[in-house]
Amino acid sequence: MVANAGGPVMSMYFLAARFPKHAFLGTAAWFFVTMNLLKVPVSVGLGLITTHTLVMDAVLVPGVVVGALVASGRSPGSRSTSSTPP
Repeated sequence: MVANAGGPVMSMYFLAARFPKHAFLGTAAWFFVTMNLLKVPVSVGLGLITTHTLVMDAVLVPGVVVGALVASGRSPGSRSTSSTPP
């Protein structure tokens, strides 16, 4: 529960297998989604996920969305339209 300990081993395997970049990223994303979903029942049982924490998460979601939109607009690979050359 402290960290996704399988990440480094999974990365080494994918690199050794010469996964294409997008396959590597997509498979890693699905791996971590699955692992984190498997942790939910344990977190609920330990009292780490409660009604109070879910309400707080819902209140903070708009800030996360705004932050993601701002960050995506500032990333070097973004497709923003501007009148000045980079």
